[in-house]
Amino acid sequence: MITGPENASAHQEGLSETVWKTLYQDALFEVDSEALTKKIDAAQKAIGERSLALLRGNGDNMDSEREKQILANAHGVLDDLKRIYQTKGRAA
Repeated sequence: MITGPENASAHQEGLSETVWKTLYQDALFEVDSEALTKKIDAAQKAIGERSLALLRGNGDNMDSEREKQILANAHGVLDDLKRIYQTKGRAA
């Protein structure tokens, strides 16, 4: 049960971590070309928000550094996916 500001903040951080991962997976497995770009954009926005939360928080521990790297990698994968989709769309 969330009772104080510290717990609310921890709860929000947990939700933020869950949200970006869910949106990331949704984008990776999207087969509808019309929905793909929107899902990529939503996932990248959530990744950016999570990255910002880590920078604002206590982001000096090893877990935070690892998560920052995971976020950067995920953002890069989504950039590549968007680029492939756009190139494929122009070739068609």
